[in-house]
Parts: sequence; structure tokens; C-alpha cells
Amino acid sequence: MTATTGTGPANSAIRSPRLVWLFALLIAVVALWNCRSVLAFEFVARDDDINIYYNPHLGPPSAPGLTWMFTDPTYMRRYVPIGWLTFSVVYYFSGLSPVGYHAANLVLHVSNTLLLYILLGMLCRRFGHKTEPGWRALAAAAGAAFWALHPLRAETIGWSSGLLYGAAGFWALGSLLAYLRLQGSGPAGRLRMLWLVLASLCYTMSILTYPIGIMLVAAFVLIDVARPLHREAPERPPWRRLVIEKLAFIVPGAAILIVTLLARFEASAFWPRPPTAEEFSWVQRAAQAFGVWVHYVGATAWPDALTPGPTWLFKVNPFDPVFVGSALSVVGVTLLATQIRSGRKCLWLWLAYLGLLAPFLGFTEHPHFASDRYSYLSCLPISVAVAGGLLPIQGFARAVAIVVVVIWLAGLAVLQRAQLRTWESTDTVLARTIERSRDHDYSLHNYSLWMSYHANAGRREEARDVLRKAERFAPDDPRVLMMARELTSRGGSATGRGEDITLPPAAKLHAKLAQDFSRTGRVMEAQEHFAAARRLAPDSATLAYNWAVWCAVTGEPVRSLNLYHHAIGATAPDRPAPTARVKLLLLISDAFAARGEPTPALRAAEAALRLARVVPESGLADSIEAQVERIRGDTRLRTSARRLP
Repeated sequence: MTATTGTGPANSAIRSPRLVWLFALLIAVVALWNCRSVLAFEFVARDDDINIYYNPHLGPPSAPGLTWMFTDPTYMRRYVPIGWLTFSVVYYFSGLSPVGYHAANLVLHVSNTLLLYILLGMLCRRFGHKTEPGWRALAAAAGAAFWALHPLRAETIGWSSGLLYGAAGFWALGSLLAYLRLQGSGPAGRLRMLWLVLASLCYTMSILTYPIGIMLVAAFVLIDVARPLHREAPERPPWRRLVIEKLAFIVPGAAILIVTLLARFEASAFWPRPPTAEEFSWVQRAAQAFGVWVHYVGATAWPDALTPGPTWLFKVNPFDPVFVGSALSVVGVTLLATQIRSGRKCLWLWLAYLGLLAPFLGFTEHPHFASDRYSYLSCLPISVAVAGGLLPIQGFARAVAIVVVVIWLAGLAVLQRAQLRTWESTDTVLARTIERSRDHDYSLHNYSLWMSYHANAGRREEARDVLRKAERFAPDDPRVLMMARELTSRGGSATGRGEDITLPPAAKLHAKLAQDFSRTGRVMEAQEHFAAARRLAPDSATLAYNWAVWCAVTGEPVRSLNLYHHAIGATAPDRPAPTARVKLLLLISDAFAARGEPTPALRAAEAALRLARVVPESGLADSIEAQVERIRGDTRLRTSARRLP
């Protein structure tokens, strides 16, 4: 019977402060374990190419890179200098290997889960039902785990470019935490100013990383309006002061919004221009907004059939039942929450949800994709509702609630792992996109992208396999015939004949980027792109030779020598000419000599001399003989010096 009174042994354990730390450790381990598979994921040809591995500006932090980050808002249609800096820091450790980007995503996911847990604990303590600290910690842990394990997080965790959302979310959560401390610090004083500066700084960092939290200002206003539970809460500052304090957020937010809109209307390198009012009316845009608001509520409650490329907004008819119903639902829920006396807290959460989603309603986009990643912050009010809903539960009902929550979270974890597999590779992303597409033309577009992805990488058999799938999907469509002709023109005919040995386009692009970076002295970037090119074309002697030259010039003679041996291999169809080989050996010799290693320098020079004598028309033998004698003399001097006492 004591278990049902709310004061017996069954409830005494939840009063222990140790549970706060235990729950933090538990949700961190669960979030990490459930997403550990992402460390084996690849880059995907869904913006990872533009943002990372084909980005002509990206590299470790450097003066030219920082100049580009803070002065070019058009490359991505967003002004995201801190976002690029985040990529740049990961590049420093990982280069063009996807492991580092996925590891950073995983770390940010766990960190944001813990920040949300702390945030929910503060909200429950200040605005929620008064109860034991342990139960409050459990409710906060349930809300944070719901957010962390939900399948809608899979896109951000499993996609390398999702790093922007994780990093922006980190700063946004930090801003919310600082603002809550600001509200609890009293009406005035140095401490309040400190928290205001910190909240504003985190907010600015968030929107400079990626502007997913630009509408956090609305959440701050709602926190001001909401009444704390405890009577001993600090006195609220005058409204005039609260309004003035909002300038610390409104000013940077407005500046970033203006720059972002200008970038959206000016950027045309990779992206289509925004639709005009004639192409996409304001009535259609409003209908789309209502549809998106309701869509994310439905996807959160029932995360079934999630897809990287949702197509349901390709055609927006404001009078379709789905859009009319969405508009009525949003207006109806809002009016209902305003009329129910006990629903004031629900109204604040509902308004926060609507406000946080405002940047993702697609007012400047048509067609618009209501992607899973856009729910990253808008799901926070729902997590607050989950935690708040558990707080009033008492007695034996708590045990039932714990069982239900554990089963519910376990089901979400299973669905999240399944959804994560979508982002394992370009093949899995495009296959799932086509499978869940409602638009015939969009499916064919993705088949074309899929085939080109493999063809550009030199994987002709995989490209032919994709072509066969497209032919089964739309056998009589002229666009499929165009795909077949395109594949044939690349030297990879559908019959498997006529294949020639050429450098794949993707390898050529990496090689060009390597040369471009080498001209500006950006050594790491050049090496990374040379390595990426060689992974795509391991049998190319020309590529190996060019990389060997670069390694010799930049002081890596050992790697240069290894690449030289590959370039002159008997099976290489494009072996360098003897004169080119002689010049490369001399560069390798000079590189060894510059490192103070005369013995390998002498061997490389002697090899160059033997080869030069075979091709006397090169006219290099005499000069090489002098170089060899000079190195031999230097070697004898070094040997004699070592023998002196």
C-alpha cells in the first residue's frame, strides 16, 4: 500500500539527487549506442559534394578560408560563417574522410541530448508541477530521450552535412539555457547582464552556424510571459526592460535574416531562383505553411514512411482537403488552447512550435521539401510537453508510466536505427528517395543522378545496374533512353562493350581541385584531393605521376618515390615518358637532400642518371652526373664527420 501513497519506499528512491546524474549518463549512453553505426557511413551525393568533398574553398582553418567564410553568403544561399568554420575544424582532423564528420555529428547529438536534459530539468523545476527532484529528473530524461531517439533525428545524425544542424542546435540550446538563468537572476544587476550577454552570444553563434534558431526570440518572449510555479521566484523585470533586452537578439537576428534573404535571391550557382508571385501565389504559400506545420506534428506522432526527398508539396492546391484540413487544424488548436483555462501552458508550447518552424515553411521555395532535419528545434516544445505530462503522475501510476515510456522509447530507437540505414551511402539514400517518391518525374531525376554518380566515379557496372532499374521503372520514357546514350558516351555502354581506360570525371575534378589548392600553397587540401582522386582511379599512372611531383615539391620524397614506382608500373597504360621520369627522380633526389638524407638522394640521382643515358636526346646526362658527384662528395664528408672523435 505504501507504493500508492506517494510517500512510501517506492517513491523515496526518486528523491535521490544521484538519479539526476544517473539519468544523464543513461540517456547519453543510449543515444550514443543507438547511433554508433554512423561511424561507418559514407559521404552521400546529397549536398555533401557541394559542402565538403567538392567544395573548392573548404580546408583546415586558414586566412584564405576564413576570408571566404565571412565574406561569401552566396555559395550556400545562407550566411553561415561559423557553420563553415565547423566544417573546417573537422577537416583539420579528418580531411576528406567521412569518419570525422560522422563522429562530430555523433558527439553533437549526445551533447545536445544532455543540454536538452538540463533545459527540461530547469523548465520542470520552474514552470512544472511541484514534485520530487528524482521524478522531475526522470521526466526530463524521458523528454530528452524522446527527442534523441526519434527517427526524425536520423537525417541530421547520419548525414555528414547535418553537422550544420547539430552545431546550430548546440548553440541554440546553450542560448535557451542562458536565457532561463537570465530570467531567474532577478530584475537587474551585473549577473543578469552577464547571462544576457551569454544568451545573445550563443544565439548569434547559432544563427551564424545555420539559421535554424532564428525564431528563438519568440521562445524567449514566451518564457517571459509564462509564470513560474514557485512564489519565491525572483521578481520579474519591468516590461520596458524586457523589450530593450530583446534587442540583443533582434538586432543580430534581423541582420542575419537580411543577409540570408539577399543570398537566397542572388545565389544561382547550384540553386534555382525563388519563385515569383505569379509562379507561386501567396495563397499557395500560406496553404503550404499550414501543411508543413501539421506535417511535422503527424511525423512526430507517427514517424512512418520518412524519406530524404518528400514530394507531397510539389503541387500545392490551397483547396485540396489536406491543405484546408491543415489550416483548420492549426487555427482550431490555437483557438481551443486560448479558451481553456488550464491550457495556458499548452498554448505557449504550441506557439513556440509554430514559431520555431517558421523558417522552414518554404515561403521562398517551390517545390519545397519538408525534410526531417527541419524538425530539429521545433520538436523541443513536444519534448517539453512529454516531460511536463509526466510530472503530475503520482503513486502506482508512476510505475505504469515508466513501463509505457520505456516501451515507447524502445520502439522509437528501433525505428531510428532503421531510418539511419537510409543515410549509409548514396545508394541507400537515392533508393529510399525513389521508393517513397510520389512524383514520376522526380523519381526519374533521381535515377539519372544515381547513374551519373556511379558513372562519374568510374563504376560502370553499378551505373549500368541503375540504368536497368530505370528501364524497368519507365521502359518507354525518352529520358531513360537519354540516360542510356549518356552512359554509352562515357565509354560504359549498356552492353558492356567499348569501355576505354580513362580518368573518371570525379577523379578529374578532385585532381583539378588538388592543383588549384597547390597553386595557393594549401598543402593539406591538395594532398586530400590527390588521395581522393587516386582512390577513384587507382590504375592511373598520370594521376600518380602528378601527385608524386607535388609530394616531391612539398618535401615528402618517400611518398613521392612510392607514387613514382606506381606510375612506371608495367600495367599502367599511360606511363610517363622517360624524360618526365628523369625530372621526377631529380625532384625526389632534391627533396631527400633538403631533408638531410644524402643516401636516398644519391640513389634517386643515380637512377635518374641511368635513365638519362638511355635517352641521350634529353640532354640531361651531363648535368645529372655533376649532381651525382656533388651528392657523393657530400655523403663522404658526412661519413668522415661521423668518424671524427
